Amino acid sequence: MLTGVQPQLAHIVVFGSACTAYRDPGKKAWKPRAEVGMIIGKDDETKCYKVYLPHDRIVIVTQHVTNVETLNAPGNEQLQAQLRREDPELGRAVQGREEALHRKERVAARGKGKKRSKRSKRSKAKKSKKGNETMEGAPEAEAQHQEHVPHPPAEPTRMRTRNMGRKHVPVAMASFSEDPKNYTEAMNSDRAADWSKAMAEDISALEANNTWEIVAKPRHARLLHSKWVFKTKKHVDGTLERFKARLVACGNEQEYGVDYVDTFSAALEGLSARIVLALSRKYNVPARHGDIPNAYVRAEKEPDLEILLHVPRGMTVNTETLADLGVANERQIALRLRKSLYGLKQAGRLWALHLRKTLLKLGFEQCYTDSCVYKRGNGSDLTVVGVYVDDLLVTGTSVANVDKFFKDMKVLDVKDLGRVSKFLGTGIVYDELHGYMLNQRQAILELLGRFGLADANAVRVPVVDDKDEGDDSALLPGDANGTSSRPTIQLFQSLVGSVLWIARCTRPDIVFAVHRVTRRAHAPRESDWRNAKRIMRYLKGTIDVKLRLEIDASSVQGAEVRLEGYSDADYAADRVDRKSVSGGVLCIDGMVVGWFCKKQNSVALSTMEAEFVAASQVASELLGLSELLGELGVVVHEPILMHVDNQAAIKQLEGEDSSGKAKNIDVRVKFVKDFVQKGVIVVEYCESRKMRADLMTKSFPAPRLGELRELVSLE
Repeated sequence: MLTGVQPQLAHIVVFGSACTAYRDPGKKAWKPRAEVGMIIGKDDETKCYKVYLPHDRIVIVTQHVTNVETLNAPGNEQLQAQLRREDPELGRAVQGREEALHRKERVAARGKGKKRSKRSKRSKAKKSKKGNETMEGAPEAEAQHQEHVPHPPAEPTRMRTRNMGRKHVPVAMASFSEDPKNYTEAMNSDRAADWSKAMAEDISALEANNTWEIVAKPRHARLLHSKWVFKTKKHVDGTLERFKARLVACGNEQEYGVDYVDTFSAALEGLSARIVLALSRKYNVPARHGDIPNAYVRAEKEPDLEILLHVPRGMTVNTETLADLGVANERQIALRLRKSLYGLKQAGRLWALHLRKTLLKLGFEQCYTDSCVYKRGNGSDLTVVGVYVDDLLVTGTSVANVDKFFKDMKVLDVKDLGRVSKFLGTGIVYDELHGYMLNQRQAILELLGRFGLADANAVRVPVVDDKDEGDDSALLPGDANGTSSRPTIQLFQSLVGSVLWIARCTRPDIVFAVHRVTRRAHAPRESDWRNAKRIMRYLKGTIDVKLRLEIDASSVQGAEVRLEGYSDADYAADRVDRKSVSGGVLCIDGMVVGWFCKKQNSVALSTMEAEFVAASQVASELLGLSELLGELGVVVHEPILMHVDNQAAIKQLEGEDSSGKAKNIDVRVKFVKDFVQKGVIVVEYCESRKMRADLMTKSFPAPRLGELRELVSLE
């Protein structure tokens, strides 16, 4: 009207139309380059479309779109069918929009505006009625809750495909797995038969365990929903082991005081797991791995709490049961829990109490230092068990003791998986001549693919600058739609958490680098993201490095074990607050079982004070380790040896008087002097070239880093 020229509508697309969007997933990435999506609008700033990708459940902004339906083109039914296969519920929604559009066009052509208005009112009334039914707990609500079908976000990821990095991996693919995310995906996948079999096995196990009873749905009762979790279990080498499906309750719907009260349950420390392996090597009895199937559902539910569940998808109830309950269909029944179930907030605690009760009946004693470690017997007749939820790590002074344990634990149907080969995501290899070799190769490979670094160039050192200073690079955005080319706070925290786990399990050589990036997790910048990626690139270049647990030739002979620790500090390491960094390494008979890197709480006024604080922290760890071994009935050789590379700190630790230089140090670190003077701990000077804890406090060039790796038994 303003220009007198009729506008062209060829570029206007139908909302909800299926399309083919081109993406650059990166060289050798496990993703197709063209994906079926759904048009949900146009970008306000560029000549691009907003496309929802049902497979990854993200929204991208791209101009590379083909096979799209415009106002002057017919519908592409073939692409619509493919979209419905990818996500049936979204496909039905798109089809409904198109049918509504065609109806409106036909009505407009006939000029019957009144009928169109009535139809619109009826449609709104129908939707309102359906919404009310959903609020009352109808099956539609249950299905929506189980599947968590996302609505296109209001703020889509601004991702121009021509600018996408080669290492783009959406956060939605963080699991780096092709496992179905919900029941619908599982049933529409190529492995639908395998997943159906896995679900049937899980339901059969739950029913055989008398986990619930089927009851008529009480009026005005509050029911919890449930969902299926699918997992492809793999061997250490990454090959397929089995398909696993697990029914879990939606614990996020629980209310405190109504259907749960206490929730805390402890978990086995990585240090404790390595102690069990070290004792296994000491006794020359290979540690065995035990697994308890369906562990959580074996525990009894709190008797004073009633928990009701909707009947899960994939479960059928026969007509005889429905008739006995006097109901017409499955919508009128519920599952009343008799025992615990995965997903409940209190499930972990209930299982831990149930397992504790069982072990105590079998004559085991629970350790106070680590409540997840149990022992039976003493001296030459000892059995040690480390518990991580439903995984058991077992050793003892004889193979007969271990065999007896698994025989006794048949009351819980414990599976004896033989010599431990994988525990807490760590690959474990035992050799009678050379001890244990621990590695996380498979976990590193998955992380490299997960964060788009599979083709990244490897580096020789994990960190190049060991000093923290003010950084003027931009802060990372806080939204959830992060990619490797556009990192966000959430993506950074996910990466840092992953490398932290690897550092704590098997890789002390990256502890200092990880320590630096974790301190910035609350407000990371672009430079922090680069530092985190550098750690991954270093892991890629050293992916085959393993931690060896082998008894040192100078170890004490007999039943005693020798403890020793290495202490080091980097004085005023942080250029911002000038606080020092403490590092320590803990050994049992020469086997490196523990390490740490911590920023000191207060500013030290000298190198001696920083070393003194670090030594007190190492002494605390050594005394705690000695206490745990003592609870297990293991005799610790005294005095405990602690290595320090600062002569002034050694003099302060061994001296009876405190000089004025050290009086400002907090009183809590002074206790170590008491143990030194009593002869429980002896301090020895260690030259810096042989100081193992150096690896925990600063960065090094590649040659020196290689030497330190050998000192901490990394090969």
